[in-house]
Amino acid sequence: MRKYVVFESPNISWDKDRVTEADLDVLKTIIIDRFSEFWDYKNGSSDGYFDYYVNEIHTRTLWISSDPKYGLCMFTTGNHKVLRENEYYTLGDPSKLYEMTRSENDYYCPAGLFLPPEEAWKGIEYFIRTGERSPELTWVTYDDLPDEVNQMWDACY
Repeated sequence: MRKYVVFESPNISWDKDRVTEADLDVLKTIIIDRFSEFWDYKNGSSDGYFDYYVNEIHTRTLWISSDPKYGLCMFTTGNHKVLRENEYYTLGDPSKLYEMTRSENDYYCPAGLFLPPEEAWKGIEYFIRTGERSPELTWVTYDDLPDEVNQMWDACY
C-alpha cells in the first residue's frame, strides 16, 4: 500500500510537492518554531492544508487556519468538499467558543477551536504519519458545539 501526503503551503518557503516523515523536523521548524513568519498573509496566506493519499486516492484532508493571537485551528474532512457534517475540529479552550476570529483569508472560526502551535503540532505530525486525527487532541463536530456558537458562526457567512 502506497501512502503519501501533499502539503498546500500558505507560504512560499515550502515548495516540495510531497511530504515524508523525513520532512517532519523541517516542517516543525517552519510551521511551529517560525510561526509568525510562516503564517504571515503578507508572505503567502494564513491557511493551508495537508492531503493524505493511499494508492493514489485522496482519503482525507487536514485543514489549518492560523491566528496570531490564538494559534492554529485544524479540522479534517474526507475530501475537498467542505461539508460540516464530515468535519472534525480541534477543541482548544471551550471558554473562548463564543469569540469569533477571522483569518486573513476570511475563514471565520470560534477562537475556542484554536490550539497553541506546539499542541497543534501533535495533530499535524500524527496526520502526516497516519492520515488520521491525533488521539492526543480533543476533536469535536459542528453538532457537538453549543447551538449559540453555531448560530454565531453561521451568521459570519
